[in-house]
Amino acid sequence: MKLSPIEVHQIIEYIKLAGVEFDAADVDEDVTSVLWQYGYCDSLGEEDLAALRQELLPLGLKREVAEISMLVHEQAREQGMW
Repeated sequence: MKLSPIEVHQIIEYIKLAGVEFDAADVDEDVTSVLWQYGYCDSLGEEDLAALRQELLPLGLKREVAEISMLVHEQAREQGMW
C-alpha cells in the first residue's frame, strides 16, 4: 500500500490530536510499533514507513524536550530555586 502525502499528513494529524505518547527513540527503533499504538495496523512499505518516521521524529523529540523541561522545573521547585 502506497500512502499519498495527504494520507501521511492525516495520520500525523490524528496522532497529534490523540496525544503524542512516544519519544524519538521509540520512532527510531520501531515506527511500526508507534503506529500500532494509534490503531494504525495496515502493512506499509519501507517508503511509507520512512515518510512517517520523518514526520514522527520531531514529535517525539518535542515530547522529550517537554519532559526534560518539566523535570528540571520540578527539581528546581523542590530545591527552593523557584
